[in-house]
Amino acid sequence: MEAQCLSARDRGVGVCVLPVHGTFADLFSSAALLCAEVGLPGYAPGTGSNLKTFVEAFAIFSAPYLIARLGLRRTLLAVTLLAIVTNQVLASVRSHPQRLAGAAMEGS
Repeated sequence: MEAQCLSARDRGVGVCVLPVHGTFADLFSSAALLCAEVGLPGYAPGTGSNLKTFVEAFAIFSAPYLIARLGLRRTLLAVTLLAIVTNQVLASVRSHPQRLAGAAMEGS
């Protein structure tokens, strides 16, 4: 069998996808280790990820409404402040409900 060369377009896609895949793998493995360290149940990373994705869908579809209502600058400021609070909540998780609250905030 002869090895096939990738076109320039396909090589670019691979270069873009591999770092993203590696980043997500790192995030999920670190979340599992963190949950074990804090003493959360084994299903905590999965339920947190599911809740985050669920909330994220509503956040994505409500973004145009918020931008039209509040303006781009205020919306970005609100999202930045929410991100700061979310990181603080996720850094201080000690129970499963706190993890779920942090995941919901992370999705928005």
